[in-house]
Amino acid sequence: MNPYDKAHELAKALRSSEAGAALLAAKEKIEQDPATFNMVQDYRKRQWELGQRQIAGEVVSDIEKQDLAQLLETVMLNGDAKAYIEAERQLEGLLWDIQGILTKTTEDLLLEHPLASKFTGVKRGSE
Repeated sequence: MNPYDKAHELAKALRSSEAGAALLAAKEKIEQDPATFNMVQDYRKRQWELGQRQIAGEVVSDIEKQDLAQLLETVMLNGDAKAYIEAERQLEGLLWDIQGILTKTTEDLLLEHPLASKFTGVKRGSE
C-alpha cells in the first residue's frame, strides 16, 4: 500500500464528501457576487490577523474580539456568506478529526519525545 496513493484518495474523498461539496458550491456562489466575496474575505483576513497576533504572544483586546464577533454577525446575515462560513467550519472539523487520527498513528510509531512530559505533564499511555 502506497501512502501517497491513499493521500490522493483522501483528497478525492474530501472533495466529494458532503462537507467538501457544500463548501465548493458555497465558494462558487460567493465568487459570483463581489460584495459578498469581499465581505467574507475581509472577515477571514481580520480573523487570521488576530489569530496570528495571538500565536505571536500578543494580547488581543476584548474590544478587538468583540469587533470580530460583530463582523461575523454581520457576515452571517448574508445567506450566501453564512453558507460558506458554515461549510468551511464543517470541512475544518472533518480535517481536525483526520489530523487526530494521523497524529495518534504517528505517536504510536515514534518514540516518546524526551521533553514531552515536561510540557504536558502527562506521559504517553497514562492519558
